[in-house]
Amino acid sequence: MKVASVAAGLGISLSCLFNLVTSGYGQSASAQGSTITPEASAARQEALRANPQAAAIARGATGRIVGGEPVLIVDNPWQVALVRGFIAEPQRSQFCGGSIGTDWVLTAAHCIRNTIVREDPSRVNVVVGTPQFFIGGERISVAAIHVHPQYNDLTNEFDFALLRLSRPVTTGEAAVARPIELAAAATQVPDGTETLVTGWGAVSEGGPGSLDLLGAQVPIVSTAVCNRPESYNGDITANMICAGREAGGIDSCQGDSGGPLSATLNGRRVLIGVVSFGEGCARRLKFGVYARVPVAAQWIASTTGTAGGSKK
Repeated sequence: MKVASVAAGLGISLSCLFNLVTSGYGQSASAQGSTITPEASAARQEALRANPQAAAIARGATGRIVGGEPVLIVDNPWQVALVRGFIAEPQRSQFCGGSIGTDWVLTAAHCIRNTIVREDPSRVNVVVGTPQFFIGGERISVAAIHVHPQYNDLTNEFDFALLRLSRPVTTGEAAVARPIELAAAATQVPDGTETLVTGWGAVSEGGPGSLDLLGAQVPIVSTAVCNRPESYNGDITANMICAGREAGGIDSCQGDSGGPLSATLNGRRVLIGVVSFGEGCARRLKFGVYARVPVAAQWIASTTGTAGGSKK
C-alpha cells in the first residue's frame, strides 16, 4: 500500500488505502506470453470464484499499472505478495508486496505496523512463485516479524520490515522463486539510473489493482530535485530514494508497497529500494519514494544472520 506523503497526511491515507478494491483490472495469462490450456483456464475460474478480491478485479476494465506493463515472474522471481493470514485458502487477499531471501522476506514496515497485520505473524502469509497472486505458487506462513528499530511512521524513515518464514521458499530445479541480491551498504546508484518497480498495485490513483504482476521502468531522481518545494519540500532524507518522471504518468501505487525497486548494477539485478510512499500516484513532480536498501544492509545482515546484507 503505497501511501500519500507526510505532507498530505499519512493517517488519512492509510485508513483509505487499506480498504479492499471492489472493481478492477483483468489481464489474461496470454499477455505474459503463455498459452492458456483448458485445464489452466478451469483452474483460473475456480480460483476467481474462491477469491472475491480477485474476482472483483477481473470484472473491471482492462488497464495498466500507472504506465506499466505485464512482466514475467521468471524475470522477477523474488517478487512476493503479502496476503491476509487470517483468511484461509483458497482465498487470498493481497495488500502489499515484498522480496524473498530464501526463508526471509523484506517488505515495508508500514505493511506490517497497521490494522491489518498488527505486527502479528499469524495475520500475514506470503505467496511466492506466481505472476497471479490469487492462484498458484506457494503460500507460506510467517514465524516472526522484525520491524526496523528506527522506523518512524510519521516521517517514513527506515520503512523496512523483515518476515521470517515458517519454512524456506522452494528454489532450484523447476521452482520459479529465487532471492534477489540486496544492495550493500556502500552501493551508490547514480541519478538517472533506470530502475524497475513491480507489484500487483492499483492501475490508477485510488483505482483497482491488478491480477497479474506488472512492472514500470522509472529513473532515479536526485534527493535535491525530490526535495524541491513543488515536490516533497524537504521531506526526503538520505535514507530514502526517489524514482519517477517529472511529467508523471508512470509510478508505483497502492498495493505495491513493500515491493522491490531493482536496478542492473555491474551486470546484476540488485534490490536498491522498497516501495514506501508518495503523494498520490504518477502525479506530475510527485515522484515515488522508496526506502533506500543500502542504509539497512547492516540491520538486514544482523537480523537474518547473513554476511554483507544479502542472502543468495
